[in-house]
Amino acid sequence: MTNTKRRVLEKTREVLGLLTHHPLETKTAKELFQSMAVSVFRFSAAQVRWSQAELDQLQSLWTQAYKRAEYLPNGTASDIFVFPKKWGGGELSTPIYIIAQELCNNIRRCLVHDDVAKSITVQELQRAKEEFMCHMTHELYDEMELWQWDEVQHNRWARALKASHRVGVRPIWYLEEVEQEEKRFSWATATRSLRRLKARITKVGGKRDQPTEQEWQLEDAAQWELLFQGEEVFWKTAGAIRAAGYDSIYSLTQDANEKHSHRVVSIPKCAPSESPGDSDGPPESDEAGSESGSESAALQTDSDSGY
Repeated sequence: MTNTKRRVLEKTREVLGLLTHHPLETKTAKELFQSMAVSVFRFSAAQVRWSQAELDQLQSLWTQAYKRAEYLPNGTASDIFVFPKKWGGGELSTPIYIIAQELCNNIRRCLVHDDVAKSITVQELQRAKEEFMCHMTHELYDEMELWQWDEVQHNRWARALKASHRVGVRPIWYLEEVEQEEKRFSWATATRSLRRLKARITKVGGKRDQPTEQEWQLEDAAQWELLFQGEEVFWKTAGAIRAAGYDSIYSLTQDANEKHSHRVVSIPKCAPSESPGDSDGPPESDEAGSESGSESAALQTDSDSGY
C-alpha cells in the first residue's frame, strides 16, 4: 500500500503544478483537479489505510489546488473551501469524505449476495462489536466518537463508521441484526457518558496529574483519578468480561436479583392502604355495606321506572 500512497501524492503534486498560473476558468480548473487527482485517490480509498498525518498532508495539497483554481494566494484560509455551504463554505471534496463514501459503498456491495465476501464482512463486523463492547451497528457508530482515527485502522467497519461520524453522516446497511431485550444496553453505551466526560476534560487541557479541585469544583480529589483509571481498567478487562458471559450490564443486574428473589410475594388487587393491625378501632361490620347496597338497588329501580 505504500506504493499506492506514493502514487496518489505524486499525482496530486503533478496536477497542483499544472494549476500554477493556469488560464482556465475557476470551475474548469476544479473539474480538472477532481478528474486527475481526486479520482486517483478515490480508486483505492476503500482499501488503503491512511494515517491521520497522511490525510492532513493530502488535504493540505487539495486545499492548495482549490486556492490556485480561484487564483488565490496560499495564505488564504482553507476552511472556506471545506466548510458546509450553510456555513458559507464551498463544501468541496476532502480525503475523509471520499474515504467515508468509498468504504460505505464497498461494504454495501459486499453485503449484496450470500457469498464468501458477505461472510467475511459480517465476521469483521462481529469482531468490531466484540472489540468495542457494542451489540448493534448504531452503537458502534456512536462509539467511534471517542476513538482516534489511527486507533481504528485495523477494522474496515470501524474505519468506515469513524469516517462517517467525522463527516456527520449515519450510514444505513441492511443487516440481519436482532436486538435482544436483555442486550439492548451494551457496556460501551453504559460507560460512554463518563468516557466522553474524560475526553472533553482532556481536550480543554485537563491533566491526570493535576486534579485542580477548585477549578473543576470537585468535592473529592479521588474522583479525578477514578475518571482516568476507570477507563483504563475497563478496556483492560473488557475481554475477560465478555469471556465470563456478561454481554450487557443487565446480565449483572439480573444475576444479583435472582440471588435475592427466593420468596414470592403475592399482593391482592384491592389492597387497603392500611393493614388491619395498623387500625386503632374495630373493623367495620358488613351491615354498612349491605345498607349501601340496598340504597344503590333502590336508586337503580327508581331510575328504571322513570321517576
